[in-house]
Amino acid sequence: MKRRTYILVLIAALFLLLSCSKDKEENPYHFTEISEITQFLSQFDWRLFVDIENLENGMMELSVDVDRRGATLDLDDTYSLTVNGNSLSYEPHPIFSNSLYFGPIELPPPSDVKVILKRQDEVLFDKSVRLAAIPQITSFPDNPDWSKDITVKWNLSRNSHVQILTADTNHYDESQLRDYPLSPSARSFTIPANDLYMEQVSSYFVGVYQFNFSQYKNNILCCVTADNVYEIEDEEGDEPSLFVMKERLLKKGR
Repeated sequence: MKRRTYILVLIAALFLLLSCSKDKEENPYHFTEISEITQFLSQFDWRLFVDIENLENGMMELSVDVDRRGATLDLDDTYSLTVNGNSLSYEPHPIFSNSLYFGPIELPPPSDVKVILKRQDEVLFDKSVRLAAIPQITSFPDNPDWSKDITVKWNLSRNSHVQILTADTNHYDESQLRDYPLSPSARSFTIPANDLYMEQVSSYFVGVYQFNFSQYKNNILCCVTADNVYEIEDEEGDEPSLFVMKERLLKKGR
C-alpha cells in the first residue's frame, strides 16, 4: 500500500513538473520595458507586425506591416502574403523604404491564423500563429488626478506572451512617459501617484498593450493589440493608434 502511494506521489510530481515545463515553453518571452522588446526584435532579418481590430459586424479586420532590418526593399521584387489562404494586397510604406503594408482584410475572428510571406519564390515566414486577444479598458477616472494613485482595469479573454501598460502626460513641449511591465494574467494596474504628474496637463494617453511572438528561421511575427484612453489637446487631432507603438518598437519615432 505504501509503495502504491509512493508511486502515485511520484506520478503527481511528474505531471506537475511537465505542466510547469510546458508553461515555460509556451511563454519564453519576458521583458520589463519597451526598449527590451526593441532590442529583441532588432536581431531578426524580417519583422511582421499583425494589427487586428474587431468590427461591429462581428468580423475581424487584419493588416500586416512587414519590415526588413537595415535594408531598402527592391520594389522590383514580388511579394505575397496570405492569411488562412486569403491573399492580402500590398503597397510600399509611404515613409520608410524598408517596409511594406499588407491589407486590410476581413476575417471571422479566429484565435490562430496561418501566415505565409514570400519574396519571389523565397519563403520568409510560414507558420500558424496565435493572435493576441484584444483588451478592453473597463475602468478609468474621467478626470485623472496625476498626483494620486490611478487604477486602470480591463477585460481580456486570454493571456498573451507579454503585457505592458504605457502612459504619458503632456503639456506643449514637456512630457512624461512610463512603461509598466505586467504579468500576462493581470487585469488591473495602479499607476503610482506622481509618476506622471505635471503642474499642467493638456493631454494624456494610457494604453494596455498585448504582444504575442512567433519565430520562423531568423524572422519574427509580432501580433500587437491594445485598448487606450486618452485626452488630446487638439480636438481635431488624430486618434492614437498602434502605429505609434510600432514606431517605438523599431526606433523610428517616439
